Amino acid sequence: MRTIARTVRSRAPGRSDVYTGRGKRTRIAPFTKLDGVDGARLIVAVDPHTALTVGVAAMSTNRFTPGTAELQQKLTASGSPWIGQDLRIGNSRSTGLFHTSGIGDPDDLLLPFTWSLVVPTLAIVCSRPTPAGAELLMFAHPSPSRSFGREHEVRPLMAKAYTRMQHDFSLRNALLQHEPIAHVTDETCPASLAFITRHLGWD
Repeated sequence: MRTIARTVRSRAPGRSDVYTGRGKRTRIAPFTKLDGVDGARLIVAVDPHTALTVGVAAMSTNRFTPGTAELQQKLTASGSPWIGQDLRIGNSRSTGLFHTSGIGDPDDLLLPFTWSLVVPTLAIVCSRPTPAGAELLMFAHPSPSRSFGREHEVRPLMAKAYTRMQHDFSLRNALLQHEPIAHVTDETCPASLAFITRHLGWD
């Protein structure tokens, strides 16, 4: 099976990470620590559809909102072994008063309407069959054209979703292997930047 991901050592999300809202309305507080992960790979002893359901649920409980069925329709039409779901967070429409760079005053943590909206980010959760059950990938792609040096704002949320997945699969005695990843290198994988740029028009 083709190697599709490059691994990276993860760090736990910072204790001061603070968000409000969900989906396009998610805001992030100034001074938020941006430790976490960009994505993760898990091998689990369940079927791919169950793996995908658990993965999407973990992302949804961490402020991401599922997109349409477009991704799955494209995967089905192409005969891909993958099944997947895209999820969205963030908006470039309004930036609020303060970014996570530290500009502002700690008292502004009490005023969520002053916080910046999270940069537009497209996350993919996808799964395919393996001899052991299923391979599950999650990866977040901040908009290359709209992130403006704020590419890491969803890392704490991704880390929490990753932890939730580990917990949920462990409860099923189905967690066989897991690792954080820094890149998805297989361009045929729906979690890769090349795939979502080409097939979903992500920019």
